[in-house]
Amino acid sequence: MKDRRLYPKSTTISKFHDFLLFLLFEAVIIKNMTKKYLADGFLRALGVSLYCFAVGLFIWKASNFFGSSPQFFGPIVFLLLFIVSALICAAIVFYTPYVLFTKNKKQDAIDLVIVTTFLLFFILCVILLLVLLF
Repeated sequence: MKDRRLYPKSTTISKFHDFLLFLLFEAVIIKNMTKKYLADGFLRALGVSLYCFAVGLFIWKASNFFGSSPQFFGPIVFLLLFIVSALICAAIVFYTPYVLFTKNKKQDAIDLVIVTTFLLFFILCVILLLVLLF
């Protein structure tokens, strides 16, 4: 039983912290994921996060590059960027699991996708927590 003096009664941060620890326990301890999958999944999740950061920075500063007046090609470029981004993120996350799956290492492929998804969600939660705190 945990000491309630460490956590104030109904703070959102402590509940969020408990939820993240529970997810980490579920994915790492119970599922017995190897360190190789954790490292590989973390690198893939970090790659997707950094790519999303770069695209977000580009969209944020796009008016400096192209001007602020809306033009005909603006929506077209945005949709093409969206489609290319989906393809790049899919390649980052799913290429190695695809290779593993074709080599009949199906469980390894599934484990890698699960770990990558969990760690990408974890990075999202950390970023959201940082935004809320600062």
